[in-house]
Amino acid sequence: MSKGVDGLLDDYFRQRWSATSAPAGGTTCVANAGIANVGARERSMLEAVIFSVKNLTAAASTVVMEVREASIAGTVLASVEIITAAGATTADCYSQWYIPASRGVPGTAYGNLSVSFNTVQTSVVAKLNTSGWLESST
Repeated sequence: MSKGVDGLLDDYFRQRWSATSAPAGGTTCVANAGIANVGARERSMLEAVIFSVKNLTAAASTVVMEVREASIAGTVLASVEIITAAGATTADCYSQWYIPASRGVPGTAYGNLSVSFNTVQTSVVAKLNTSGWLESST
């Protein structure tokens, strides 16, 4: 293997991160990679998202799960619409996404990723588990 591939495998296996969010119903559900001190040649890579959306109402519910750059207010990198029937729960796992953040900018949140449900409904309980790794380039 080349030195570059060795470095990528080292990042993938050793620089892992995970984030979880399980708030009460009607609350914003956000899981941030939140890696401190992301360097100028580093970025978060989102590998997997596990989620559940429980709809407690008598009508179908639609929420949008978004992957954003840096924070909940950052640029949208990916989004998925989730429709849940009345009184039902939708749960799934998305793996092998490999969504990259931009390279880090020292002193800013860039280099990190945020996964959130953008629609807050009092009758919906959402939970998120995310994982990935910090990629470093030399």
